[in-house]
Amino acid sequence: MKEFDEKKCKYYHECHGHFNIEEASLLSLLVRCGYIAEKKSGRQRGQNRILNILLDTPKISQKSLQKQLGIEPGSISEIISKMEQKGLLRREKDEEDRRKMIVCLTEKGRAMAEESRQGREEEDYFSALQPEEQLQLKKMIQKLLVQWKKERTIKQKMEEDNNG
Repeated sequence: MKEFDEKKCKYYHECHGHFNIEEASLLSLLVRCGYIAEKKSGRQRGQNRILNILLDTPKISQKSLQKQLGIEPGSISEIISKMEQKGLLRREKDEEDRRKMIVCLTEKGRAMAEESRQGREEEDYFSALQPEEQLQLKKMIQKLLVQWKKERTIKQKMEEDNNG
């Protein structure tokens, strides 16, 4: 297990410098945990989400990816360009509709996404919790994510109904 040196850890101080853990709301605590986990993993949030989506959907249009992420077209183009430069993915023209761009993982991107999914470093992140507590936390987070996905799907359906 890696030693966690608070003095050398810039993002730890950014997160906890003026943050009272005992008085923080559940949402604030969850956001802080996400921020630290993201920084410890060394990956950017948008890029990590894209890798995970592409692991599940090997070929997806850039527009579909942009809608799934809920970001602006210019933002997705910028993120994808950076990921292309790193060799994580590639864009290609759609065979059926040459106006569409299809986004695909490269072998390097697939390896990174799979490594991320396997959670090889999970023991470092959750060593303060007993295995039973880790399983309980995982189940609670899964329950939240399922509910949030349902809510987002309902909201998107209502927006589509109102717009069309």
